[in-house]
Amino acid sequence: MKNAWLPWFLALVVLTACEKEEEQTAYDKINGTWNISSTSLLGANFPGNGSSLTFQSCTSGPCSGTDYNASDTTTGAFSYIFSENDKVLTITDTLAEGGNYNYQWDLLRFTDTRIRMTAETLFGNLTVEMSKN
Repeated sequence: MKNAWLPWFLALVVLTACEKEEEQTAYDKINGTWNISSTSLLGANFPGNGSSLTFQSCTSGPCSGTDYNASDTTTGAFSYIFSENDKVLTITDTLAEGGNYNYQWDLLRFTDTRIRMTAETLFGNLTVEMSKN
């Protein structure tokens, strides 16, 4: 009878240790600088050239960011917002310099460190892969 409290104590310890962590939102995951790993247009693949997108921290859209184009060393600005259960990312350029990501992107892969997104352009389907350190 002395150890009757032991199962209750162990159950309390297990339940306390197993509390579910709060799940990250899409805005939490995208926060930071993403380096362009590769792009693909009309079946041609192009490796990353040092260009990047930086998504500023926010809790809901529209949010702001900057894009750096390594080929001409310019930096532009954009706003972004998630929709359709965080499966679509809409980027709207607000400053012409930098890269041109002014599309509605379908997120094919979206993790803490990798993004693969695709958009329909005037020239065909554009796919961009990015990574975050």
